[in-house]
Parts: sequence; structure tokens; C-alpha cells
Amino acid sequence: MNVRSRQNVRKGLGGSALALAMLIGGSSVACADSPAQPASDVTSPTQTAGAIEQVNESTLILATPPGVKVAFGEAGSGPVITQNAKSEQLPVDVVDRNGIETTLVYLPHDKGVEIRAVERVTTREYRECQVPPADNPVSADLPVVGNDVSGVIQQLVEKSLVASFPTCFH
Repeated sequence: MNVRSRQNVRKGLGGSALALAMLIGGSSVACADSPAQPASDVTSPTQTAGAIEQVNESTLILATPPGVKVAFGEAGSGPVITQNAKSEQLPVDVVDRNGIETTLVYLPHDKGVEIRAVERVTTREYRECQVPPADNPVSADLPVVGNDVSGVIQQLVEKSLVASFPTCFH
């Protein structure tokens, strides 16, 4: 390979390296359709443990973002939510908005976790019933794990949910 060929190869590699660097690192050119945002306006998935939305009078859905893990344990205990190497166990025994002692039942959901407020019952009775829609559904962002996620869930249940009989959930 002669000197001129080596220079052309180096120039070719230099252009490829520049293109690769721009692809990986991005550029400061903004498109007209997508205005640049200051870094403080960009929400990272580690700034919240998820968002809660009320589905009906007795159910909340916790949508968990990437980086938040939920481990379901034994029946009767709340799952453990983990984020940024910090963990919290979610509450099981709470009071609903009518002041009635309630058990929270956690189920896996395609968005994260379904949280049901269930009456504490001692009978094996079956009731034909439906959980009514929420009058004023709540929604909230949870704090980062380690900043009392379980306390926020308890407050949401106390303010918005009514415990339903276990057979009412279909």
C-alpha cells in the first residue's frame, strides 16, 4: 500500500469515526418539529416510583417505570418495590375512606401492579356484586422509593377507595 492510499484510508476512517461519534453522542442541531428542552425539564425514570390511577371505587393501578422492580411475596404480605438499590414493602392493612379496616391485595398487571381494597371477612359467603366506577377518580405520581411510597399509597386508599367484598372483583 503506498502513502497516498494510506492517507485516503485514514481520511475515510476519520469521516466514519466522526459519523459514529455524532450517532452515539448526538449533535446540538435541533429539528423544527422537536424543540430542544432544557435538561431540568426532562423527566428520568428514576425520579418517581410510578404513577397511580384509580380504576373504580376499590381498585388502583400502579404503573411502574423502567428501573422499578416489584417482587410479589407470600399471600398476606405486600410486595416489595425496589428502585435505585432502595426497597420498601407496600402496606397490606389500611383503612378505607369510610374508616373501615381493609386489606390491600396486590396482583401483577401489564402496567405494573393492581391494588385492590378488599373487605376483611370471616365468612365464606359468596355475593353477586360489581365494583362501582369511581365518582372522582384519583391519580398521583409516587415519590422515589425510600421516600415513603407505602405512606402515599395508604393516604390514597384512605381518601379514595372503598373496600369491596372479595367476590365483587371480576
